[in-house]
Amino acid sequence: MSEQRPQRPPRPDEELERFHNGDTLDSIPIITERRRLPWKRTLVGVMGAVALAALVFVLVRPQHDQRGATASQQAGRTSASAGTATTAPPSGSNPTPSKDSATPVAGTAPSVQAQPACIDVTYKLPTGDALCETPAEVCALGSPMYSEYLESICGAAPVARVYVDNTDKVESGGCLSLESTTWATGAAQYAGTQAPMYQCSAVVDRTALEAGGPLTVCQESYPHTRQTFLAEVTTPAGSTTACLTANHGA
Repeated sequence: MSEQRPQRPPRPDEELERFHNGDTLDSIPIITERRRLPWKRTLVGVMGAVALAALVFVLVRPQHDQRGATASQQAGRTSASAGTATTAPPSGSNPTPSKDSATPVAGTAPSVQAQPACIDVTYKLPTGDALCETPAEVCALGSPMYSEYLESICGAAPVARVYVDNTDKVESGGCLSLESTTWATGAAQYAGTQAPMYQCSAVVDRTALEAGGPLTVCQESYPHTRQTFLAEVTTPAGSTTACLTANHGA
């Protein structure tokens, strides 16, 4: 009977490995446990969430764009309808332009009418020559343009302020020679009662001295014109009111 060799005692590292595996017998194989990788599960979860979000975006975005386009089209139709209702003339209307209305310029709104270029008047009297003068010409102090609607066209006449520096006395029948452009801001020279009419811009009809008090209304030689007008005449001696009639010939 052969004797058995004694077995070699295990090395310390072998003992440690068998201890961790729960094996203290030589017949049980060593099982090495694989380490799990926890980050793989996290990665799979993140990729799944991204894929789900992308799917939701693809499904929802076309519906949002379609709703936006529909809202824009509806707003455009509403604006177009409002513009048509504002600019379209009423059904069956056929407006007739007035005689004094200016011809509309191309590209302007037909409802906007310009001021009349001129006013139908006659010269001095209703039986005078027919003319068409600008509102400024008809309403000017001293103007001989006649219109029975003068007051409604021009309003009340202003009081002229006339300055005379070559005499202390201005009397009825005297001649005034206008040195400025208009009677409203006039400076004149007094030529007396004997001056020829061609030298006179206006003739003094009467003054406050002859009337016995300040004048407020002038007796018009030519009614419905501005040819006769009220004026405050100032001389070196003081001021007085007077009625003046502008000279425009026969």
